[in-house]
Amino acid sequence: MDKKVFSVYLGDPDRSNHAELDLPATPWELIDALDKLRLVDGREPYWQVEDIGRYGFLAPLLDDCDLYQFNALAEQLSTFDRVEDIAFEGLVQMEVDKLCQTNGGDLTLQRLLDLAYSVDRCHVVPGVRDDEALGRFYVENDFLPELEQVPDSVLELLDYAKIGEKMRRDEHGAMTLNGYVVREAELRQAPPNLGRPPRKPPYMIYFLCVSDVRTVKLYLPAKQAELDAVLDCLEVDIWQEVQLEECDTAMPEMWAFVDMARNSMEQVNQFAQCLEMLDANGELAAFKAVAGQLDIYKLEDAIALAEHLSEYAFEPSIHSMEDRAREELSLIADGLELDLLIRNLNLISYGADLMCRDRGILSDYGYVHRPDGQPIHLPQQGMDMTMQ
Repeated sequence: MDKKVFSVYLGDPDRSNHAELDLPATPWELIDALDKLRLVDGREPYWQVEDIGRYGFLAPLLDDCDLYQFNALAEQLSTFDRVEDIAFEGLVQMEVDKLCQTNGGDLTLQRLLDLAYSVDRCHVVPGVRDDEALGRFYVENDFLPELEQVPDSVLELLDYAKIGEKMRRDEHGAMTLNGYVVREAELRQAPPNLGRPPRKPPYMIYFLCVSDVRTVKLYLPAKQAELDAVLDCLEVDIWQEVQLEECDTAMPEMWAFVDMARNSMEQVNQFAQCLEMLDANGELAAFKAVAGQLDIYKLEDAIALAEHLSEYAFEPSIHSMEDRAREELSLIADGLELDLLIRNLNLISYGADLMCRDRGILSDYGYVHRPDGQPIHLPQQGMDMTMQ
């Protein structure tokens, strides 16, 4: 299920809020990362590549890239097999060489997408890593008609490196560390509209369901008749016979419940209904903030938390201990007096004391605490489930 191609770090240019994200990311994963950043006024996140995986040759080409286009590139690369990987590297090398020869500027991310969608327009010879190996490949496979009548004893006297170099130059091919690549047809253009900012999906949970006979996409919440129809289409009787190959969810930690889904898809559907209600009420970030502080191992606990979310206070505008101190000071002073207090107090120490009094915590999504001053715990669980 792991499709990771790249890892990126995202940050708020003005605050310490940040998120780490594996690409390709699903729509809900992208939205969740933005929820953590809590950007204002339409600001774009700062981001940088933390792990480029097996595509190190792209590193010099990724300055000032668009995050969402980069995610679209990762999505396409995640489908590649070994030969397609070699083809992509070769196409990139050819494009860089052409730009260098013509002083044609930078290789754009849009062009990289075009190359990624054109790997089937290449011929790849895996394992051929230098001109000598390429020359031998052409000679030994009778691709050079002028050498067909030459005895083997003479062939061994040939300069295979020069033959390979000539063929590579004539074909405008590319030699990579893993194989030789030559383009055989015009490049495709990547599909339009790739790399747009994520739109909120029309589902709370998505599964790709696989049986021995077919694959079906399941979107939750769903009606019971729709759940039954998926089983019928898969030609199985129970969910335990279904493999869940992909998942996207408004609650990123949902993967912890995948095994439970096969045992009780109806309960997972109930949880999706809870998420839908929270999202409609603008409370999804609050739920994620509180849930992230609890050890939730059962779906019934997640559902109970969703149903009792009003027992917790959530303040996404508080990003730090200083913010908590400023909030408290604004309740007792204003104007010049407030400015004087802020300039002369140790806001970090004061904010930390306030958070200790509140028994609150700074989550990835904002400040959470209970208005009754009790520790954060699951509803009806007392102190059994406290903050991590």
